[in-house]
Amino acid sequence: AVFIIVLTLIMIWDMNKVYNISEMIHDDHNDLWEPMNETALRSWWSPLDICLLKMNDSSLDVKTYRAKTCSKLPGINLTPSNDVMVPKLFCNAGSSLGKSCPAPLNDRNYFYYRLRDVRYRDGRATFLSDALKSLAKKRMPLVFVGDGLSKQNEDAVVCDLLRTDGNLITVMTGLAYLQQKMGSTFNRSALTNTMIPDYVVRWRNMESFPLEIKYFKLWAVEDEAVGNDAAASRKARKTKKRSLKRRYLHHDHSHSTT
Repeated sequence: AVFIIVLTLIMIWDMNKVYNISEMIHDDHNDLWEPMNETALRSWWSPLDICLLKMNDSSLDVKTYRAKTCSKLPGINLTPSNDVMVPKLFCNAGSSLGKSCPAPLNDRNYFYYRLRDVRYRDGRATFLSDALKSLAKKRMPLVFVGDGLSKQNEDAVVCDLLRTDGNLITVMTGLAYLQQKMGSTFNRSALTNTMIPDYVVRWRNMESFPLEIKYFKLWAVEDEAVGNDAAASRKARKTKKRSLKRRYLHHDHSHSTT
């Protein structure tokens, strides 16, 4: 009888533990977020973004909706000749650095929320910009290594810099930067062994300290391991990361930095 009671108590404890873990996983942390009023919304989103957030039909094409519904907003001109609204690298709620994204749709209300924490609720805060300036001054690149999510993170960083720093920065693709820097001596075929960054960010007050941003796709290194050995897979992954780090940090920067 004692054994049965103990076993029952263990089962109850174990089920309660599983429930707690499940609760943690599915917790959407609502208590950390708060809805934004119009003033706060404008500090995080541009007028064009706010217009795009009102889309309510997933079958609509973002570009068509933008041209039809948002082009008449004050100060917005969606013609290609307008560099302010359509620069070479442009981010908004319907695109990321020129690449199309799914429509945001107005039923996804989390677009209208911000963190309650006073340190992070300000849409004009420059924590990220300040940190990346520090990297640039030390001539250290920002490198992302991973799968497609890491690539999205790279694009998100560049987009947020464009949002917070705006006219204070110039963002170019790595090839465009090298072409501008090298001028008539630029030769694409001669750059075979040069690690070309995806983006180069330059701040107006520190032009001589460009920040190089690069993404490396981490291939399925598990396939390089022996069988399904987890330890071998981890070792192969670490070796791959070290190799990428050495390749980028020790390559010839004469063509990519000032």
